Amino acid sequence: MCGIFGYFLFNKNAYRPNLLSEMENKIRYRGPDGYGFFESPDEGIGLGNRRLAIVDIAHGNQPFFSKDRSIVVVQNGEIFNYKELMHQLKMDGVQFDTNSDTEVILRLYEKYGMNFLDRLNGMFAIAIYDQRKKSLYLVRDRAGVKPLYYYQDDSNLFFGSEIKSLLAVGIKPKIDQQSLALFMTYNYVPSPHTIFEAIQHVKPGHYLEINDRGIKDITWWQLKNIPHSSYGEFQFIEEFNEILSDAVRLRMQCDVPYGAFLSGGLDSSSVLGMMQRHSQVPVKTFSIGFHDERFDESLYAFEASQRFGSEHMLKKVDKEIIELWPEVIYHCDQPHGDTSFIPTLIVSRLAAEKVKVVLTGDGGDELFGGYEKYVTFLNQQQESDTCENYLEFISLHTRKDWKSLFTVKLQK
Repeated sequence: MCGIFGYFLFNKNAYRPNLLSEMENKIRYRGPDGYGFFESPDEGIGLGNRRLAIVDIAHGNQPFFSKDRSIVVVQNGEIFNYKELMHQLKMDGVQFDTNSDTEVILRLYEKYGMNFLDRLNGMFAIAIYDQRKKSLYLVRDRAGVKPLYYYQDDSNLFFGSEIKSLLAVGIKPKIDQQSLALFMTYNYVPSPHTIFEAIQHVKPGHYLEINDRGIKDITWWQLKNIPHSSYGEFQFIEEFNEILSDAVRLRMQCDVPYGAFLSGGLDSSSVLGMMQRHSQVPVKTFSIGFHDERFDESLYAFEASQRFGSEHMLKKVDKEIIELWPEVIYHCDQPHGDTSFIPTLIVSRLAAEKVKVVLTGDGGDELFGGYEKYVTFLNQQQESDTCENYLEFISLHTRKDWKSLFTVKLQK
């Protein structure tokens, strides 16, 4: 999981010792394999990282520094195409000291500046301090998979992977009334807002440039800039399966044991099918069931496991899981209305006994309109003749249609 944190002090006299230690202590569980700090009180800058070692276990400790130590990089995430990027840089004469994807970020920044972001395929929250420019850059990935929060006032800017790190330095939590209204409307607090006043997300596909002149919010990626395709139905299906297969393959390029969460639904079963294509041994899968048969769907996970030959582990729970409520609320940082985070905590603990990385099917419903509310919306859009091509395509298919199409592909 990893976690990053740090500060930029507009008022250099606002520095006090142990700022980074206070921030690090609150998210220690995000990175049990190590930590590292960079701090320059005279410049009013500090960066830190808690590490969960996934790539280059022995040499991937952060921060990473340029040869002259004028550039400092920490990240939370994984660059899935780092091997290809490293190869390209080596062909250009760039030398590497490790096989870490974080060093790839550093070398890319040295060569291309902030334009390097377009080359990344990954999920990431990155902090870069460039001493030559006296500037701090806070970067969030295209879809906002990795969290990155920040607080600013006239004297300070603090950032972190969790809001807890910001509150640890003495920021007083105060409910933001607009965010509360948004939560009551949408059942979550949409980015860039948070439930707290003066604490925000770095927006997905954006980065902040921070220096003594102030803060710039810069967009480096937008979905609307992706060109639309006018394929036929089965061309879309072929391309999707190729992209999904390659995405799964890239995520299996880690240096630690991996597995998958398996619910038996279309999304997680499709991911498992692709994983098994790229694995020479049975993939380890994990699911949660309920003793109450009215809520138990573990049979579907078992059927998917049997179909693809995974090494399956199941844990059944009951109403006693409500005792975990205080713990899961603590880790959420903000209110939201999806109670599935309780089973997610349990299945994560089950998986952690065997593996260090899991792939999941999360996001499939959002991407392909899997919920009924999306079908209603898309039908309305289609009637008004304002729907984008790819949305029109999705609206033509029910969930059952998609399942039959994927079944054909996964059998091949």
